[in-house]
Amino acid sequence: MTQLIVAKLPPLCANLSSNQQPFAGEPLSPIIEGAADTATLRVGLLNLMPTKEVTERQWLRLIALAAPSIPVESIGLTWFKLADWQSTHSDPLHMARYYRSIDTLWRQPNTLKNLDVMVITGAPLGQLEYQQVGYWQQLQTIMQHLNAAKIATLYSCWAAQAALFTQHQVATVRRQHKVSGVFLQHLEIPSFEAGVSQQITQQLRQQSIPLVMPHSRFAQPATEMLDALIANPRHPLQGLLRTEDDACSCLFDEATGNMFWLGHPEYEAETLALEFERDQRLSPATKPPTNQAATLGYSDYQSDELAGIWQATGANMLASWLTSVTRR
Repeated sequence: MTQLIVAKLPPLCANLSSNQQPFAGEPLSPIIEGAADTATLRVGLLNLMPTKEVTERQWLRLIALAAPSIPVESIGLTWFKLADWQSTHSDPLHMARYYRSIDTLWRQPNTLKNLDVMVITGAPLGQLEYQQVGYWQQLQTIMQHLNAAKIATLYSCWAAQAALFTQHQVATVRRQHKVSGVFLQHLEIPSFEAGVSQQITQQLRQQSIPLVMPHSRFAQPATEMLDALIANPRHPLQGLLRTEDDACSCLFDEATGNMFWLGHPEYEAETLALEFERDQRLSPATKPPTNQAATLGYSDYQSDELAGIWQATGANMLASWLTSVTRR
């Protein structure tokens, strides 16, 4: 089985493989602490979320669940943080101990050569204009360096919106009310017949569990602009998943290998409820999360079984994407 090597293993992730199986019958790859840059497939994760330690656990679980399906001996994972930026919700000692500054990738010779792919998480910034985000210029620089080095990147939620805006000029539409809940998904039909997007959708078509995904955001890419790019047979951007309200929720760029997730398959069972409690403290009128999975018999959107289903779907997408990177 593929081994997952974490450069520095945070405390909340230490017992992940032994006591937090995400879905019945789906094994996690063994996780050890070690030299991540010596692994067969080397993954970096830029963590923009305020809840750093919980996000570490969520993404490590998803990668460990995907790893057995990836044809490599080992996967290395290194945590990255923004340069010269201190999150108000993060322990500086934790960040100093477990994270590398993202600017070391281009400031230190040959460091970028020790990385095959990058994951950039979301952030609760959907109500701000991009220019109001304190590290907006730095994030643009990061995306430029990754694209120039041809490092395929998975952008999650707010980072996906920012990347689509920067790389494909898709406007971001900010909403009055937050989109929050578990939503049914439908497969798209990519136009690249021999592309990676076809491989990913084929993998999802073969899974025996429902296609559901948590969403949690105040903004989204402009649907008309996004659909126009997807419909253009000469454009490399391909739709993979679409929600019940006909909005694209997962995309792949055949030219760069970049992937864009507007949902959160890494979320744990209680994540949406915890976010709802936080949002309701700030705004008592906040509506509880939607649960479209209730139509499939999953009345409790916080159930471990339902979380296992969306995590398994995310792991399938992640495994297909990482496998494609190994073949480029």
